[in-house]
Amino acid sequence: MTQTRRTARDGVGIKVGAIALCLCMVLPKSSAAFLYPLQETQLWAVAALSPVTQASARAYEQNLSSEAIREAYFLGRRRDATTGVFLSQYAHVFPTAKKWPHVGRIDLLTPYAQVVSAAKDDLLNDSVLDAEQKYGSPEVPLLVRVRAYWSALSAFPTADKDVWGQFAIVVSQEHPLTVKKKTWVPYRVTREDTPGFDYIDMELQFDAKDVAPAPITIAVSSPDGQHVETKFDLDKLK
Repeated sequence: MTQTRRTARDGVGIKVGAIALCLCMVLPKSSAAFLYPLQETQLWAVAALSPVTQASARAYEQNLSSEAIREAYFLGRRRDATTGVFLSQYAHVFPTAKKWPHVGRIDLLTPYAQVVSAAKDDLLNDSVLDAEQKYGSPEVPLLVRVRAYWSALSAFPTADKDVWGQFAIVVSQEHPLTVKKKTWVPYRVTREDTPGFDYIDMELQFDAKDVAPAPITIAVSSPDGQHVETKFDLDKLK
């Protein structure tokens, strides 16, 4: 029997997890690791904490202008609630499933959101000129990241077949989009003597020019009958 889970924003009520997510979106990755995993988070509650930035009101851009890169860079460097609220629009979190492994989070990162996120996390203090050189190319892809959690007692993947054989990911706008490249990165957050969670991030890259400023659907299925699906509205995201 297929188990379908919706994004946390489909739930009712405001949970403390929303505050944790906002903190994760503000802090650099190295500082925010202790806040993962975030399960059953009401992301729509985070958006209520602060007004959406003016930058997010404009539609998705396939190729970034120098002005847009600078705007995104300085938004990321703020590292405050405005940064966190903006990035929370690009992350959908799912409630905990009864089976392991399971999908807990899906991120959609447009070229603009990538600049904001990179500027927020940058520990080397790259300049805005560095950002313009890196993200000014039309080759910058649109990224989809799917985070899957493993129990401390379940076998953690060590090879491509363990990952891509476990999860089938379809990204579509009326029709499935063609994946340009896909990779995965494991994260160990469990000490041997402490029960906890490990997770992997699966990243799919798409040509930005093939993605329209329109709703985009991301569906993830596994052989054991789990199915999660979410939608991002790219004509409302930057």
